[in-house]
Amino acid sequence: MLAKKKIEKRRYKRKKCFISISLSARDRVFTNYVSDISIGGMFIETDEGFEEGQFISIKFLSPYKLKGLQSIIARVTRCESKGIAVSFKDTGEDQTETIEIFMDNL
Repeated sequence: MLAKKKIEKRRYKRKKCFISISLSARDRVFTNYVSDISIGGMFIETDEGFEEGQFISIKFLSPYKLKGLQSIIARVTRCESKGIAVSFKDTGEDQTETIEIFMDNL
């Protein structure tokens, strides 16, 4: 019997990291860590309760502040025991380029 291959659903290559962020949702602010990032989204380690489809605001903390980006709006796409996967909302060309440069420097 042949083992089924796992089909990769990601549109963008992700990069492992350990980045401190400030995350705000529902008038609450949390400090969490990103364990991987791509042009399209990231995985945030957290034990806070979030719901799929929920929108959050993300700010990178020093020394990881992204030049030219005040914050990124993202949508929770998956909830797991270790954290949440989010996709960036309305990633414009400038935001995409800033994230690409940031990832290149990790």
